[in-house]
Amino acid sequence: MKYSTVSQMFNRVTLDHKDRELYFSKIKGRWEGISGSKIRSIVKDLAFAFQSIEIEKGSNVALLSTNSPRWAMGDYGIVCSGAATVSVYPTLIASQVQYILNDSDSKVVMAENQEQLEKINQIWQDCPKLKYVIVLDESNESEDARIINFTDFLAMGSQFEKTSERTFDDLTNIAEPGDLLTLIYTSGTTGNPKGVMLTHGNMMSNVEGISQLISFDHTEIFLSFLPLSHSFERMGGHFTAFSLGSQVYYAENIDKVPDNLQEVKPSVVLSVPRLY
Repeated sequence: MKYSTVSQMFNRVTLDHKDRELYFSKIKGRWEGISGSKIRSIVKDLAFAFQSIEIEKGSNVALLSTNSPRWAMGDYGIVCSGAATVSVYPTLIASQVQYILNDSDSKVVMAENQEQLEKINQIWQDCPKLKYVIVLDESNESEDARIINFTDFLAMGSQFEKTSERTFDDLTNIAEPGDLLTLIYTSGTTGNPKGVMLTHGNMMSNVEGISQLISFDHTEIFLSFLPLSHSFERMGGHFTAFSLGSQVYYAENIDKVPDNLQEVKPSVVLSVPRLY
């Protein structure tokens, strides 16, 4: 099916694949899946939570994390609120993160863990637009009200939805094809990183182009290990896979890819020379 925006695609796919497990990650040595209905519920709560802190169309939210189902759902939560995702490589040092947050006017950061939160705490005073940090792994024990654990943020969204005049369908129709979907920062060759602006239409035209050239379908199994911070994995292993209702397994890390390949037996892997 052809979609004009990523948020509309997400809405349709999660309605069509409610019972199918779409995202998998390894937890305590076992691959565990998340169904389409659960993914939809989490993204809905995220979208309303962003609305509750005045993140809407025209706002930018940064994602500072390695690949995981929460990265993927965080991306959709941002996009379905009408905002745009600023993808930040988790290997960057604090001063590099500071530059990107300020250049992008990011108001919120979704940070993976204490390591990434520490970077933010080092630079927060020099990031005047930054208002909140959402900690994905629930490790925040600070009493700072600006730092919110992931499940607490979901609860904020669930509560806000009860008083909102909008439905989740309304939120997924906020974006238009020409609206900014994401800022992806690349080092380039000289000077500071440049924020590449990609619209919903840009990304969905790529997804459509792939479908015309390669006969992927919902039975595919993807193993995702390239950084979702980069456009290649984001477009191919994230948006394209999801648009099909395919299953995505998130590799434990780059060193574990050979083991994960044998365990998952994927039908599709996006790769680069580094792995070979």
